[in-house]
Amino acid sequence: MAFRQRLAKPLLYTVGATTVGGGILYYTYRPRNIPGADSAVVPPFGADGHFRPPRFPKIKTRAEQIADLKRSGGSQGASSTATPQNEDDVYDLLVIGAGATGAGVALDAATRGLKVAVVERDDFSSGTSSKSTKAYDFLAGSEGIETSYFLTRSKALDAFPMLKKDNLVGALVYYDGAHNDSRMNVSLAMTAALYGSTVVNHLEVTGLEKDANGKLCGATVRDLVEEKDGKTSKEFKIRARGIINATGPFCDSIRKMDDQGVKEIVAPSSGVHVILPGYYSPQKMGLIDPKTSDGRVIFFLPWQGNTIAGTTDSPTKISYNPVASEEEIDWILSEIRRYLAPDINVRRGDVLAAWSGIRPLVKDPNAKNTESLNYGDRAWTVASLSSPTEQRFPVRGEKISPLYPFVDGEVRYAVRHEYAQTAVDVLARRTRLAFLNAQAALEATPRVIDIMAGELGWSSKRKETEWTDTVKFLESMGLPKSKLSATRKQVESGKLEFKDSVEYKMYSRHDQPGDELESDLKFGSKGGLKRGSPAEK
Repeated sequence: MAFRQRLAKPLLYTVGATTVGGGILYYTYRPRNIPGADSAVVPPFGADGHFRPPRFPKIKTRAEQIADLKRSGGSQGASSTATPQNEDDVYDLLVIGAGATGAGVALDAATRGLKVAVVERDDFSSGTSSKSTKAYDFLAGSEGIETSYFLTRSKALDAFPMLKKDNLVGALVYYDGAHNDSRMNVSLAMTAALYGSTVVNHLEVTGLEKDANGKLCGATVRDLVEEKDGKTSKEFKIRARGIINATGPFCDSIRKMDDQGVKEIVAPSSGVHVILPGYYSPQKMGLIDPKTSDGRVIFFLPWQGNTIAGTTDSPTKISYNPVASEEEIDWILSEIRRYLAPDINVRRGDVLAAWSGIRPLVKDPNAKNTESLNYGDRAWTVASLSSPTEQRFPVRGEKISPLYPFVDGEVRYAVRHEYAQTAVDVLARRTRLAFLNAQAALEATPRVIDIMAGELGWSSKRKETEWTDTVKFLESMGLPKSKLSATRKQVESGKLEFKDSVEYKMYSRHDQPGDELESDLKFGSKGGLKRGSPAEK
């Protein structure tokens, strides 16, 4: 009897704890309905009934920023052997590279009271920072984020009707963040400028400066915009007490400016993404396959009205505008086919854009591939430094592409307030048109060049240079090779010469998911969707 009494108490505690724990687990992961679309939050209008957008302080022009840089090196435009007249002109910190890391470092340092300069060879977010999966963890902890939960098989198919039904038990739903990576990067750079940083794009570092003790004390730079305008770009010096190398995959080239004998530490890895039409995924829900055919992870996410799929992880060579290989694109498409219903014909022609970003993984001498390397949470830990306006703006202006909502006023704003200096700056980073649809970006290029020419006073020769450079860039965004020789006149006339009607339908979408493409018939496959396909619901 005494034994039973001694056993009853622990048993009661165990049953109670199990019941409470099970209840908590069930409540947390219980089956729920499909996430619905949240209604847009529109701020109230003013007392007079008019919407008044917020006003921001005026920042210095690019020319004024460059003048500040020259002043730090004791130069007003010519060469740079002199020391500055005032030590206050010397920067506390020079950041080389204005990707997400460089812009974030600059903003963080500026808000701590340091005098900061940021220089970027190309444009803000022109490299890896603009070529992410566009998703990352929310930075606000658990605040406002729902817990993960389970979807039954039927509700999983309701949420994602194109899923393969075979062996489907259900789905786990978790919440993550989605964002516009290059716009975030530009916002960080502009916010750093508002806090007093000197922020200049298209300014190339050509060498590092050392004092008599061999300590780094600055850098030599040249303005690449002057070269685009046909002018001679003279080098000048920037003086700084500290230098941060935030050039991502190109950091070894900067390190070698300091020491030619230094060993390379970057193991470049290519991450390819493709853009598919929006009907491939629900508007409010994506999909992750944690175990692909070769053990990697692939994402399938709604983004900017389209669907983004990727990514790969392959060793690559460092280049400024890497091109996604057909092999990598085909791998992504084949993985997509594995978890979509068999009557969904995923076609190469559905790819509206494709790009490759280079991850600057740290090299391990004992590692044979980049898949075994560990790397951290990149630069998005600084994203909370860029404060949202929490305002909504009325849309005004004419579209630069009939397929997307970007308007001509955005081009002018990017030039006047965001240091956009080339057509690629606008098409790829201020708007995301080049990432959403390479063909649409090509068609918008003449209009963008004309607007920027009016704002910046470009000559006819500079406009021709912009056309050539933009078309070359769009090759790295998946523009078909036959379009690389297109002239501006052909694009403006709307009569691009496609090699054949198959290619026209491949790269300029006019069909619906259920339509049968000539390319499907050509290769003997049954295109489109079968009658009764879940994707037609």
